[in-house]
Amino acid sequence: MKKLIIVALGALLWISCGPAMTSEWQKEGYDSQPFKKIAVIAISKNLEVRQSMENNIISDLKNQKMIQTVSGLSLFPPNVSKEAWSEENVAKVLEKNQVDAVITVTPVNSYVSTDYNPGEMYTMPVYGRVGRRVYRTYDMVYGPGYYEQNQNYVIEANLYDLTQGDNKQDVMVWKGQSTLYDPSSISSGASSFSNNLVNYLVKNNIIK
Repeated sequence: MKKLIIVALGALLWISCGPAMTSEWQKEGYDSQPFKKIAVIAISKNLEVRQSMENNIISDLKNQKMIQTVSGLSLFPPNVSKEAWSEENVAKVLEKNQVDAVITVTPVNSYVSTDYNPGEMYTMPVYGRVGRRVYRTYDMVYGPGYYEQNQNYVIEANLYDLTQGDNKQDVMVWKGQSTLYDPSSISSGASSFSNNLVNYLVKNNIIK
């Protein structure tokens, strides 16, 4: 089993208990083959984030490619002991489930942006008089603008092809990042990121 990637996954998960891809890397010369089973593992301390992200990616993969998948939560439930993340145990879990590829998703940065929202434009009647005649015209009026702070998240996804070798440099075949701009909820953010991620991987034949 691919020892270094297994150890890396274990360590990350233990520690962590419609945007476009803004940064991506692909292993030079990599020619993917159809995978038998992909494990989708979201790395977050927030259980809702893990569930929503994994479920959305799994659903999108099945809808586009009918690929067999397994969620990280089903393989590595929350609140497991340190011993569960030993190299031998993680290897056993992946091998038992016949996993030959892994997608990991993790937040790598968050930041607040300040955006200016101009006031709404509306019309206001203006009355005037010429002699005995009263006339009415309309002026365009702008309401006051305001500044708004938005919470944004940079999410990174990695694809590991476990058939490629025995070390992390060999099995990591793709990396991408995307920014979620002030998502209204965990569910909407996960859905947006998942849709963009899977579309990118399928469109570029990284997952066949």
